[in-house]
Amino acid sequence: MSAESVTVAERPGGSAGSASPFASGGAAAVPADGIPLVPETLIGKVIDGRYEIIRPLAEGGMGSVFLADQTGLRRRVALKVLVSEDPELVVRFQREATALADVSHPAIVEIYDFTAHAVEAGNRGCLCMAYIDGMDLADYLDEQPERRLPPNEVMTLVIPIISALVELHANGIIHRDIKPANIVRFLRADGRPGVKLVDFGIARRQVDPGMTASGLVLGTPPYLPPEAFLGEQATPLMDIYALGATMFELLTGAPPFAADKQAKIIQRTLHEDPKFPDHLASTPLAALVEQMLGKIARNRPDAMQVLHGLEEVRAGQRHARDPAATDDDAGSRPTRTLEPARLRATRDVPKEADKTEKHRRRGAKTLVVALIILVVIETSAVLFLMVGR
Repeated sequence: MSAESVTVAERPGGSAGSASPFASGGAAAVPADGIPLVPETLIGKVIDGRYEIIRPLAEGGMGSVFLADQTGLRRRVALKVLVSEDPELVVRFQREATALADVSHPAIVEIYDFTAHAVEAGNRGCLCMAYIDGMDLADYLDEQPERRLPPNEVMTLVIPIISALVELHANGIIHRDIKPANIVRFLRADGRPGVKLVDFGIARRQVDPGMTASGLVLGTPPYLPPEAFLGEQATPLMDIYALGATMFELLTGAPPFAADKQAKIIQRTLHEDPKFPDHLASTPLAALVEQMLGKIARNRPDAMQVLHGLEEVRAGQRHARDPAATDDDAGSRPTRTLEPARLRATRDVPKEADKTEKHRRRGAKTLVVALIILVVIETSAVLFLMVGR
């Protein structure tokens, strides 16, 4: 993978460091106290009297994720074990648990339990989540011949995620680390693809104080918007930018401002515009992604606007191919199979205006005729009186 799950990078003018939560393919987990978490030592252990560790699934700077059996319920779960007892990491861990517990959406990984200090895991915190038998989009992309996906598949994978962001943002939660490595693709029972948004380790509520030290920025640089590097407060529109960068990578094979050094990524993010390949540049989907990647946060669409935009783009493509085509999305809210209501309403305005104008003209003609008749009657009456005299 080109970037670890969460990199802590200084703002422009400083050097970069890293402190990454788990991510498949991430660096070895080494805590601040210098005692590393060795995943192999936990295999076979029963954590907190309930979770029997089977094997490691992923690891990174914040902790390791294991496949485990929840003995009491006889189900497979994913158990995330914190890398150390560092207070700040514990707070982030608890924040992840709270963020996940507060929302319910089919594209957000389910949380089952949280333990702040599991003795069997060296007094480390443990987060029990639903086990997703799938592959994150970064690895899935690596398996593609040209490391990119067709637009229809991108929309199928992304629509449920933007729908999840609508739910998160409505609850005041900002994910802050949207990227391919944090979206897991899996196959549902009917064989169709589904997706889950994972790793809420640095998610925060808009009303929460920031956890980042002065001069530092949390996130993964290729997916961070300009304002993140300029020290501005996190907003939901940062998630929109990150998803736009993710979509750009799924469509083209690389993030919009990829570079071998973080300083170069930051420079390009601040000063360059994204450039799609010629075969995508003039498409409605590319236009939407470019809006999501806007340099000025307030000019980006919000999550609901992106959801509507994606549904409209996909509906247009589907009906261009086959007006009778059915919806095949990966677990999002049902998309409209007919012309989107918003477009219908817009196009119906001229029709209603035409009707109103016709009624107005008809009424005006009637009024003119009535006035003419009245004038004729009055003129005739005057003539009659004059003749009578």
